[in-house]
Amino acid sequence: MDMENVYDTIVVDTSVLLGIYETKCDPFEELNVKQIYIPGAVIKELDKLAEKSRKYEIAKKLIFKLLSLYNIILGKDESSFADEVILKLVDKYKVFFTNDKELKKSLIKKGVIVYSFNKQGIVRN
Repeated sequence: MDMENVYDTIVVDTSVLLGIYETKCDPFEELNVKQIYIPGAVIKELDKLAEKSRKYEIAKKLIFKLLSLYNIILGKDESSFADEVILKLVDKYKVFFTNDKELKKSLIKKGVIVYSFNKQGIVRN
């Protein structure tokens, strides 16, 4: 994977954070970014999942333990729809990280850089 570019900020969605737990790998190791932006709506989604399931409660704790190793910015947006918030950030940020197929398509149409990941590593879409 060619990771020569250095990005100031990458915007991350819920699917990536849950993917960290499910794949047991740290996708941020490969990325050359100065900071990771997590919209408030993404945090709200994680909170809702954690309230409903012990599995997601554990996942949330592990995710944030890992994220403590990085320069994280937590958004303070009011919307409860993470995809909607992320799409509104296209004017401000140019690099996004999602495993959500529909969100990925929408972001690519807007002409921004989109990454996704799986157990084999990170893919630029």
